[in-house]
Amino acid sequence: MALGTWKLMHQGIIIKRSSIVETLGSTTVIYTDKTGTITENSMHLKHLYDYQSGGTYGEKEFSVENLKKLIDYAMWSSEPVPFNPMEITLHNTYRRTQKNDARKEYKMFHEYPLEGKLLFMRMSPWKKTQ
Repeated sequence: MALGTWKLMHQGIIIKRSSIVETLGSTTVIYTDKTGTITENSMHLKHLYDYQSGGTYGEKEFSVENLKKLIDYAMWSSEPVPFNPMEITLHNTYRRTQKNDARKEYKMFHEYPLEGKLLFMRMSPWKKTQ
């Protein structure tokens, strides 16, 4: 460990904790994607798990009626205007798989925020717009 610290020091690297040198020495792979060039800074929904059937389904099966319903439930459980990459993906999948996009027909009229003693957030109250 002392030899590793000495080598790093001579490369201009300052080590504050010696345990970091040990961790670095046992590391075999370091993945980084700071710019998003590998991940393209996007998410894609590749599979769905249907709890009722216990099955996992691929993208080609997303248009099957029971999976369309699952996608529908997942989308309505997300933010109305998504900012989270997973929710954006859900909204995009919903738009691709549903015949009628009902999002403009409804609006959220109440949201239970994540605050105080409650350690959850719920956003299910929706009502149809007139």
